[in-house]
Amino acid sequence: MGIKVLMVPQASLDINGGIWRHCENLYDLLRDTEISIIPLKRLKVKCLAVFRKAYYSNKELYYCIKKSGCDVVHVHGFMAFSPIQTIVISKLLRKKVIYSPHFHPFEYLEHPFLGKCFFYLFIKPLLKGVSQIVTISSRDTEFFLKYHSNVIKIPHNYRTFPEIIPPIASRKKNMILFVGRNESNKGMDYLYQIPQEYEVHCVTRGGLKRSDFVKHENITETELRNLYESSSLVVIPSRYEAFSYVALEALSYGTPIVVSDRVEIVDYLKESQSYSVFSYGNVVDFLSKIESTIGKFVDRDTLLYPFKPDNVREKYIKLFKMID
Repeated sequence: MGIKVLMVPQASLDINGGIWRHCENLYDLLRDTEISIIPLKRLKVKCLAVFRKAYYSNKELYYCIKKSGCDVVHVHGFMAFSPIQTIVISKLLRKKVIYSPHFHPFEYLEHPFLGKCFFYLFIKPLLKGVSQIVTISSRDTEFFLKYHSNVIKIPHNYRTFPEIIPPIASRKKNMILFVGRNESNKGMDYLYQIPQEYEVHCVTRGGLKRSDFVKHENITETELRNLYESSSLVVIPSRYEAFSYVALEALSYGTPIVVSDRVEIVDYLKESQSYSVFSYGNVVDFLSKIESTIGKFVDRDTLLYPFKPDNVREKYIKLFKMID
């Protein structure tokens, strides 16, 4: 019997959030290996309205971890109560813990001071009970090395890499795609500055401030793929992204991207015309990078090498075996 690992994503009211998708991806990535990832279970999520933070029922989480029979609990999340709950309960049950924080710098949070207080009061004291911290960028690696000696940086892997993709010439030349939550920290205000000469499609929820935008809600993976392959550019104007699955998906479908300088995936990308980075806060730079990048050829093999599933799988297997 291989090492049994229980994934516990950060509690979220968004059932398709990035952290949950990352945990699902790890489950698929490590399938049929010597590491046994216990199937993810949707726990009931509650919300503490005064703090606007989601959390799990302590009782349900306790029995989920206990009955799993796991050797290691891999907990995910940062500015939330659920990582705190999970680490405490795991230690009570004498389980080894790996922690993936999905870190966001305090200065990029809605309330930087409160975020800093939350970390130093609740999360930092628990790090001594964690066997290993898994980071995904240079920035969060540098941060957590100040508080823990065992920190390893592992990127996400791409989940799709179609052998055949439509050439740029066959795509809609003026079509721009945005995939993400309808929130200010995802850079929605930048989208509204895009000239009407472009056809903007948004995979999101909620109302949009421009009637000429095309909204796609509750779409299938096939429909999402069709949007990537029809677009000539994907924009990710976020205030901060610890990584960006959207960037990986876009590049894997041969679609160039424009990202803000706060999207940490650029740590891994070699210099290329397939993507551009604009200075967050500079709308003129954002629009200029759209104009210069839309329709560019994507050298997928070169750009996506660090994110090959085989490479990432090997790192996680080594990590879990080391903890055991």
